[in-house]
Amino acid sequence: MQCQPADHTKGGMLDIVRKGIFFSVNRYVDDTEALVGTEAKQVAAQEAEQAKFIVEKAEQDKKCAIIRAQGAQLIGQAIAKNPAFLALRRIEAATEVAQKIAYSANLAMLSLMSCC
Repeated sequence: MQCQPADHTKGGMLDIVRKGIFFSVNRYVDDTEALVGTEAKQVAAQEAEQAKFIVEKAEQDKKCAIIRAQGAQLIGQAIAKNPAFLALRRIEAATEVAQKIAYSANLAMLSLMSCC
């Protein structure tokens, strides 16, 4: 292999500059493609996490609906077996409202006619 003498002519320098620019442009394109690929991968991962969350939420909503239905069924059975259960629930609800009013910082005025 022989070494070629350095070309210090205007054409030789122009060729070096052209090669440098070509290399810079190619490197920029490669870096941009890598960046776009990385961003696409991150977006896909985020979308997968979001889909996973939506599925988990749907499963929890389903379980919640089943539990509520079972609770309503149990309350219906309790009322059917013992009519006094309904009176007990009314008393519990009234007690809860009275406690909230009693411990509230706001003043509340109730009419005697509203509770009868």
